[in-house]
Amino acid sequence: MKISIQPYTAMMRLAWGRRTVRERVLLSGCAAVFAAMLILQCLWLPARDRSAALIQQIPQLQQQLAVMQEQARTAAYLAPRVHSPAPHGAALQAALQDSLAAQGWMGATVIVQGQSVHLSIPRTSFSSWSAGLLTVQRLDKIHLDTARISALEPAGQVTVEAVFSSQP
Repeated sequence: MKISIQPYTAMMRLAWGRRTVRERVLLSGCAAVFAAMLILQCLWLPARDRSAALIQQIPQLQQQLAVMQEQARTAAYLAPRVHSPAPHGAALQAALQDSLAAQGWMGATVIVQGQSVHLSIPRTSFSSWSAGLLTVQRLDKIHLDTARISALEPAGQVTVEAVFSSQP
């Protein structure tokens, strides 16, 4: 069944034609006000509210961006190390010395002994040593073979004697 709107448009034209000029102006003005309110209510107000919500999210999004940029820098730094072979001998010593310098252990001595490296740190905090050890093992593919850790005064300070080798 097909419905035609022509009879309805004809009735609307007839009704509009019966109105006086003043009524037409008044009805046109009411229609314009109604259309403006409809546009305001359905389009502009939701857009304004959503815009305000997005503006409030900007600091959180900037923080997330900073975290992602830092992760990208870390990934770019680590990418060449993933496929590189583990260091041996003098390369192992150099990698260990670089890691020690990055950790701030300038008083540490590093001695190559065949395929392993002997490390001696006269004084450091135990927490710093354990964090540095994890970093060295993860980033430089260096394996801790043996370690002798002695407690010092004040509590938390230690001396470290360790032997490292490349991870198998």
